[in-house]
Amino acid sequence: MLARLVAQSKSRPDVALGRALLVAAFIGFWMLIVVARLVHLQFSQHEMLADRAKQQQQNALETNAPRGELLDRQGKQLARSVQTVSLFIDPEGLDAASLECTASELARTLGLKYPDLLKEFRDAQAKNKRFVWVARRLEAAQAEQVTSLGLPGLHSELEPKRYYPNGQLAAHVLGYVGVDGKGLGGVEQFYNSKISGEPGQVFVERDAKGDAYESYEIASKPGQTVVLTIDQAIQYQAEQALNAAIQRTRAKSGTVIVLDPKSGEILALANAPSFDPNNVAAMFGRGAAMLFSGQPDRAIVAFDRVIAGGQQNALILTARGNAHFIKSNIDLALADFERALTLAPSYAPALTGRGRVWRKKGDDDKAMADFDKAIALDERSIESRLARADIQLARRNQDAALVDLKRVVDLKPRDLFEVLAQTAAKAKIKELERDTCRDGSGQRDARCL
Repeated sequence: MLARLVAQSKSRPDVALGRALLVAAFIGFWMLIVVARLVHLQFSQHEMLADRAKQQQQNALETNAPRGELLDRQGKQLARSVQTVSLFIDPEGLDAASLECTASELARTLGLKYPDLLKEFRDAQAKNKRFVWVARRLEAAQAEQVTSLGLPGLHSELEPKRYYPNGQLAAHVLGYVGVDGKGLGGVEQFYNSKISGEPGQVFVERDAKGDAYESYEIASKPGQTVVLTIDQAIQYQAEQALNAAIQRTRAKSGTVIVLDPKSGEILALANAPSFDPNNVAAMFGRGAAMLFSGQPDRAIVAFDRVIAGGQQNALILTARGNAHFIKSNIDLALADFERALTLAPSYAPALTGRGRVWRKKGDDDKAMADFDKAIALDERSIESRLARADIQLARRNQDAALVDLKRVVDLKPRDLFEVLAQTAAKAKIKELERDTCRDGSGQRDARCL
């Protein structure tokens, strides 16, 4: 009996041992696949997965940096930034009744249009947007009046606002700042990169439910202070004398430039009529103010309403065309410029605008034709001259480009915009003359020594 069992065990393999080896091999193979997958994720997709996790767990909010001050040559303040309150709404989680109530109260207290505000809130809610601006850069008292209502979904944050303590004084020199904090004219625009500073960031850590549990901030860096050659007292006297002369002679406009005869520094640059950079909207109207303040979308809406109301002229159409051009709505911009030129075929700004569109489309021949017409109609069409010079340089017609650039330099500047254009033209002329003085090997030609 015992001998038979021994014989059977030798004649066939151990089934249990085979099964154990099979299971062990399967587990080993499965672990190998898991390890390979982990290695693949760690080395080939690490950055992508880390970024995805960061987006889910961390929100980053940008904070504006205070713009640097603008001072005159005596150190007197011409422009500074002050803290204001901006309001925004988070429509997530609000039912229809709460949304309507919030829109109604905001429209009443801020003088906004209720249907437009409610539509903007509903559209944001439908698109799952959690941030909609309601009003920006309000005075503290007005903001307190609104926030004290305790409206659902309404939040506030501090934002710097540009303030010009002297009102209209040197407005054309200083320029103004848009709603997004960027300089859009004068010194504010020309030195924007230096004045604006570096924005900060607030990082908010969130858990799996989306609730914030920790936050930290990287502070913003204030912008640099710019000291001008302008003398505030001389600027005031120049503006007073200019306004008196305009009233006496019944002129439409005028310019006064005061220079230091020894250094050539500009001590005063007065223009009339002027405007208050603290209230650009009062000077330019709603549509143009939105365009100048860096809000081309709202500018287009405002211009649409004006045109729909029957006030359609070359000026309005050209302004809307410029807004479309800024938004890269090239075909819409072209249509507006074409309509403006149908109403006023000799309107140089519309020709300049259409020329910019043709150049954007890559048709330099049509662009040149429009710039030529604009310059023929208005010798001071500086934008057309500079654009035409760029096309000539692209075509390697340096002599023709120099003619336009030198003409820009020869013009008597009427405002700071033209002074800055002349500065750019002078720099371009020097660059061209320097290149002309080099032969094919890069060495200076003998005639230029």
